Amino acid sequence: WRGWQGVTPADGGGKSIELRNAALAHDQGQNWAPSGPDGGTPGQPNSCYTSNVGPAIWDVSHSPVLPASGEPAVITACVHDPDGINSVTLLYRLDPSTTTNTLTLRDDGTSGDSIAGDGIYSGTLSGYSAGTLVAFRIRAIDSASPPRTNIWPNPALQAEALVRYGE
Repeated sequence: WRGWQGVTPADGGGKSIELRNAALAHDQGQNWAPSGPDGGTPGQPNSCYTSNVGPAIWDVSHSPVLPASGEPAVITACVHDPDGINSVTLLYRLDPSTTTNTLTLRDDGTSGDSIAGDGIYSGTLSGYSAGTLVAFRIRAIDSASPPRTNIWPNPALQAEALVRYGE
């Protein structure tokens, strides 16, 4: 499962896991959700069906894996949506601060992005001092009307990705 969102009520909680939109990739975890009723909706349309699932976000990484003190780090993520991508943004904070900063991730061959138009969005974090922990999420908004937004990792899981400097 690419872009899987983690533990759900379908993990032994009585719910079934249902495909949100059969026209989209079945290997994208963000295209699956727990059913509304326990046991799912066999023989009926899926209870979680939606015509616009929102952007799929997967293969998130940063390079270098352990940046040295003062060394920039490039954050990358694969992002796709059949309606097109309006924007991809890195939402980050310097732990333990709760103040969120933003950085536009690009797929235009600039700002740390290697190849324009390949579906891999990138942005460069400034170098930070040794021991700094950067916690982040990625928000993608599609070009549908109305637009749909997805955030990775799922905020409901209260999880963030991390970059530690100077280790």
